[in-house]
Amino acid sequence: MTLTIELEDETSLDTTDVRAALVAQQGDDRVIVYLTHDSGAELVVGFSGDRGVCLWQADGGTVSTGGTNGDVNVYGWAGIPFPPGAEIDATSVLDAAEEFAATGKRPTCLSWTSYHGAMPVVDTGINPETLEAMFGVSGEPDTDR
Repeated sequence: MTLTIELEDETSLDTTDVRAALVAQQGDDRVIVYLTHDSGAELVVGFSGDRGVCLWQADGGTVSTGGTNGDVNVYGWAGIPFPPGAEIDATSVLDAAEEFAATGKRPTCLSWTSYHGAMPVVDTGINPETLEAMFGVSGEPDTDR
């Protein structure tokens, strides 16, 4: 079994002790760490002090659930948004990472939900009237061409 652990800037971390490598990242504010198994499966974990998140990349994306955050929290430099309820205790994230390292499969020690299904729908407020007010665009097709 081979496991690759990388930070967002592609800095590799020591994989001999997955828990120790990840605990060292916990002090950073909403850091993201990518774990890639030799099977090709990828688990993304994030830490913010004693809280954290997990994102399973396969199957359309599933995210840890059962957490306490009531709002979307953004992790990492790339700004990955995690839905309400995704932020769980960091110990559970560490347990999930160790299970993933051993099996290469989605950890069974967590509850999961669809990433896209858990994200709240955001009304952008963009409608034909807004476009016209902002840009003088009517929102109607240009039939003069």
